[in-house]
Amino acid sequence: MAHGPSAPTRTPTLSLTPIPPQDSWLLSLSKPLVGTLFAVLIEGSRIVIVGSIIKAQVGGSDQDKKAIERAKQSERRRMGKA
Repeated sequence: MAHGPSAPTRTPTLSLTPIPPQDSWLLSLSKPLVGTLFAVLIEGSRIVIVGSIIKAQVGGSDQDKKAIERAKQSERRRMGKA
């Protein structure tokens, strides 16, 4: 057996024919459930954020109310409504 750069090398031959993906029933069931779960989590976080803003506006201190007003003015400037 020869060694060195002139020695022929043998590599295993693999099939290059692609195998089409096959979705199982579990994958077909889990995709919509995961999508629905993420949608619920995102909407829930939005509700919590809006609720905390409203709570701060209604029962917050004067300093909190001023900070909220500054943030609203800043948002209006960014949106071109100032």
